[in-house]
Amino acid sequence: TNTQTQLLKELGNVAERAEAHTLEKKAGKTTREQRQVNSTSAIQKTYTFTHKFVMQIQSNKHNTNINYFLNNDANYIGTSMDLGNNITKMITVMDISTKKATMFMEINNQKTQMSIPIDLDSMTEDAMQEQDVKITPTGKTKNILNFTCHEYKVEGKDYNGNVWVTQDAGVTFSKAFYQAKVKKGLNQSWMSMINGLTMEMNITDTSKRKDQNMVMKCIALEKSNLTINGSDYKKMM
Repeated sequence: TNTQTQLLKELGNVAERAEAHTLEKKAGKTTREQRQVNSTSAIQKTYTFTHKFVMQIQSNKHNTNINYFLNNDANYIGTSMDLGNNITKMITVMDISTKKATMFMEINNQKTQMSIPIDLDSMTEDAMQEQDVKITPTGKTKNILNFTCHEYKVEGKDYNGNVWVTQDAGVTFSKAFYQAKVKKGLNQSWMSMINGLTMEMNITDTSKRKDQNMVMKCIALEKSNLTINGSDYKKMM
C-alpha cells in the first residue's frame, strides 16, 4: 500500500503536467524533427490483459475506485483511476521488464504516452524498513463475490487490521512484482498471500494523534480483452 501511494502521487503530478503540455502543444506548431523524435522514442510494446479487478478505497468518507488490469502470464499490470482532471482516458502500465511506468492517454482525441522510471526494489526496501509487519492466518473464511476468502491478521508498528485473500480467482498480480520481496526473505504468511488475490482489507493507522481507518474492497472481478498497442501512442515529452 505504501509503494502504491508513492507511485500514484508521482503519476498524478506527471499527469497534470502532461495535460498542460498537450494543450500548450496543440496551440503551437510541432516541427518535423520533433515528430520524428517522438515516433522513434515511443514505446512500441503491446500489452494485453485477461482480467479487470476493481478495488474501492473507503477513507475519510470518500470512495475511490482503482481499476487493475491483470494477466497471469505477463510481468506488467495496468491501473486506472479518476485523478480529478480533464483527462478523458488514461491507463498506467507498470512494466518490470523495462522498469518503467507508462501512462497511455487520450486527450482531445489525441493518443499520447509518457514514461517515468520505477525502482520497485528501492520502493519495497523503503516500505519494509518503515514497518516490521507480522501476518497471522486466523482460520476464518467468508464469501466475497462468490469466492472463498481466508482472513489474515496484520500487525505493524504503526498499523493493524485484517486482510481477506482468495486462492480461487484464477488470477493474481504478476509474480515479478514480488521478486524483490522474496529476495528480502519474507515469511511464509506473506508467500501464501502472494499466491492469492486480496479481496478486502481493513487497516487502521495508529501513527497519528487520531487513528485513521482505511477500507479496501473488491467490488468487481471480470474477464477483460483489453489490449494497448504502444505504437498507437506518440511520446509526449
